This record gives sequence, C-alpha cells and structure tokens, in this order.
Amino acid sequence: MHNLKDDQFYTVEHTESSTELNVKGSRFITNIFHVRSKREAEDRYDRMRRKYHDATHNCYAYRINENVYRYSDDGEPAGTAGRPILQILEHKNLHQVLIVVSRYFGGTKLGIGNLSRAYADSAKQILEQVKIIVKIKYKTISLLTDYDHMSEILMLVNKFSGTIGKTDYTEKVIFSVQIPFSKFTRFQEEINSMINRGFVKFHSEDT
Repeated sequence: MHNLKDDQFYTVEHTESSTELNVKGSRFITNIFHVRSKREAEDRYDRMRRKYHDATHNCYAYRINENVYRYSDDGEPAGTAGRPILQILEHKNLHQVLIVVSRYFGGTKLGIGNLSRAYADSAKQILEQVKIIVKIKYKTISLLTDYDHMSEILMLVNKFSGTIGKTDYTEKVIFSVQIPFSKFTRFQEEINSMINRGFVKFHSEDT
C-alpha cells in the first residue's frame, strides 16, 4: 500500500466474495461487500441474515469512515465477534466495507480467546480474496438551476474533476454533484459567485 492523499481512502473492489473457515467443527462463512453508506451496509446485512437464517450467529462489522462504523456479536459473548472483525478493518485502514461472518456451531465450545481469533481470522481470510483499491473522497451537494445556465455549471463541475449523479428535470433542473474533497473549497468559491448572480442555488447539502 502507498501513501494516501487527503481525499483518498482504501476500500475493496465492488464485488461479492465468500470464504469458509472450520474450527473444531464450527463453520464460519464470511461474506464481504463494498458499501457506501450506513443504510446500504445495514440493508446488505439484513439480506445476509435472511440468507443464513439457520446460522447460529450472524456477526458483522462495517466501517464507512473513521466516524461511522458499527459491529454486532449477535449473541456471541460480548467482544468476541463483531469487535475483532472491526479491528481488522481498522488495522487495514479500510473504509466503505462490510464483513459478515455466519457461524454454524459444531458442538464444541471454543472459549473466548479461540472464538475471537476465529472471527478475526475469518476477516483476514476474506480480505486475502478481494482486491483492495484506492478511491477518492467526495463532497456531495445538490444544486438547482434553470436550463439556460445548466451547461455553464456542468463545465464548472468538469473543471474540478467532479461527477454528476441523480438529475431531475422539471421546471428547473435539480442535480447531485460530487466534488473531490481537495478541490471543494475552490469549487464552492466559484459556485458562490454564480449564486450571487442568480444562476444557481443550493437545493440541499450533505457531507
């Protein structure tokens, strides 16, 4: 891994992958996903719970960024499942990643130490099967403008290496814009100039 710029982060390639680890008769089936938000992570986890509805435990951890993360032991002794998975994500400095480990109990209790190790090893194993990539952090805003000034705004977005997301065409045009964090301050200065001239206005703003 190389040094990251301020608006870059490590994540996993957008693909689904699974592995299995067997420890003293217990099966640990692990799935990993690239997820872009808390809602997406929890929706994906719910799907895994339904898929592995007969598992003894469905434990998980996700990390969207340094401040947005969550984990669950799902009935395992506290601190033996979700937390070890999260620690692997933190150690690898991964963002926008969800790992779900579904355990089928094999009849032999593993003990606290071995259980924590099994969940950590499951997370390590799945990460060896996927490609870790570098992505850019974006600031997302929603803009409202009229059709006459839309091309001028799109040129500005392109100037700052931004992308256009969802667009609604009604009497006005409302569209979502993503600008790299490192370029957002300069972009905002120019878009504010357009706001002052009445060409555009913020429809909403999200971080």
